[in-house]
Amino acid sequence: MERILCGASAFQYHRIPPLIREMLPGPECLGTPIGREALMQFGVLDVKGGAGLFSSPLHILTERRGACSGIQGVKGHFLPELPGWDPFGPQHEELSVSPLLALATMARSLSVPQLCMAMYELCGTFTVFSAPACLDGMIDEISSAGGGRCHDDWKPVRDASGRPTALWRRPALLDVSDLERASSMIEGMHGCKKFKRAASLVRGVAASPFEVQAAMLLSFPRSLGGAGINPVQLNVPIQLTRAAQRISGKSLCYGDIVLEPRGQGQTVVVECQSALIHDRAESYLSDAGRTTALESMGYNVVLLTSRQLYQRQTWDEVVRHIARGVGARLAPKGRAYLEREQELRRQILIDWATLGM
Repeated sequence: MERILCGASAFQYHRIPPLIREMLPGPECLGTPIGREALMQFGVLDVKGGAGLFSSPLHILTERRGACSGIQGVKGHFLPELPGWDPFGPQHEELSVSPLLALATMARSLSVPQLCMAMYELCGTFTVFSAPACLDGMIDEISSAGGGRCHDDWKPVRDASGRPTALWRRPALLDVSDLERASSMIEGMHGCKKFKRAASLVRGVAASPFEVQAAMLLSFPRSLGGAGINPVQLNVPIQLTRAAQRISGKSLCYGDIVLEPRGQGQTVVVECQSALIHDRAESYLSDAGRTTALESMGYNVVLLTSRQLYQRQTWDEVVRHIARGVGARLAPKGRAYLEREQELRRQILIDWATLGM
């Protein structure tokens, strides 16, 4: 049991590309002081605020309460028996590291918005991984040797200069339906109410942190500081008409964030214009031809930049524009709501790499 990572450590584990993960010391290192020292020497257990693969303390599941008390650099988590729920799922190498268990045990310490962000990442097709100094140069070498693609379909997103960034593409680790099923099975577990609340706010499969941040600010209820514009879906496939295909040269595209109309409104497609993401699949909205094609079909396309998202006044104008497009009415902002909105922005608009730390 002491070899099972949970909480933030399991979350960080799932951010590590498989080829790098295979180089880590074996799971027997987790239960002993000598083993943890080996992790620190390898540069993967950070105890001084550096850039380790795992932050300290290391979160480990225990068979009894207080089993890890007094052990420096380790935090134990006791998981009560929950009938009908197997949190572990498939085994990863020799070490059982469950994405669902990571989220369920993170619910104890994270707020609802940040737990929702972690859910979006594990259910999404992206992750954020920054290699520590001991692995400098390895990512570029590995991805270049593999034609830009790493082990198990993991691929670093490259910047305008062609250098790999901390943003990675990879297959989704969980389905949104997994969150729904787990919500009904962890009653009585510490943090279960936050888990259920956060799971109910996940709106689909995201492809980047930018999409998640924008979707959460748009769709979160006003009680949590969001704009409350619903329904919202992420990465929705849109079949183009023949006329639109002639404009774009494609038969299918994906809307980053799609908001359905109310009354006389239009469907609004929000295209997240991140400077990092220039190598997306051709089926994604990324040029004027696709935008024109969608507009010819009656969609209202909104191009959203990171500057617009992060600047409060500019974001307010974008939200009003989107609300008018879908035919939604925005309630006046009272003092209490403004405070909730500011707090939500403080929690969401962070350096994504620090999520869960």
